[in-house]
Amino acid sequence: MDQAIFNFGLSTKTISVYLMCCGLADMGSPVTVKTMLPIWSSAEEELRQGLAELEARHIVIKGSGEIPDLALYHINPSSKWRLPAT
Repeated sequence: MDQAIFNFGLSTKTISVYLMCCGLADMGSPVTVKTMLPIWSSAEEELRQGLAELEARHIVIKGSGEIPDLALYHINPSSKWRLPAT
């Protein structure tokens, strides 16, 4: 987990998605929607919105896959993250 996540003005829900991604990756588990949904305590739509925002900022990169919920997410180093356009 990179502390820089707290400097991007992200919502609490989006930061929670990032922290969950990091936790799964640290445990050696695949970071996919399928692995996140059972442990996500809010609405599925909020999980998907958080992932979309993380993708838009290049904080995570979604891999390709035939089944969208099984696509792997990769966490980028903060040097590749993007601030929102102003």
